[in-house]
Amino acid sequence: MKEFVEFALSDIDGFAARLDSHGWVNLQPAVDDDDLPPPTGALFGLFSARCPVVPFCTWHSGERSAGVQHGTGPKVASRVDIPVGWRILQDHPRRGLVVRVPAEVPDADVLRWLVGVVAALCPVPTGERWLAEIHSP
Repeated sequence: MKEFVEFALSDIDGFAARLDSHGWVNLQPAVDDDDLPPPTGALFGLFSARCPVVPFCTWHSGERSAGVQHGTGPKVASRVDIPVGWRILQDHPRRGLVVRVPAEVPDADVLRWLVGVVAALCPVPTGERWLAEIHSP
């Protein structure tokens, strides 16, 4: 089952309580279209494998994996704060950053970290409103 939700960062604890440990959630800031840069040329866009301008993140509580797809280039793990004990599984310029999160870290803390990483990597203002796509079995 898939559910689309908009939530405020001030209610991230309440949002985290809605998540199913057997599912996953995709998150992205609700940015204003006027803040987005103009699209690149049609020919370049057709043949490139560019990542999204606005970073996109995923949290899978059961697998304890968190990921961020971004368009900011290679080695993003060296440019963001990876908490102690979290293990980098992937740091690829197109496929993104994926980390393994220890079992004792609450979902809300992982979501706060993801939101912070996206805000740091996003070339446009992210704001208080976020969009989520919740996947449940």
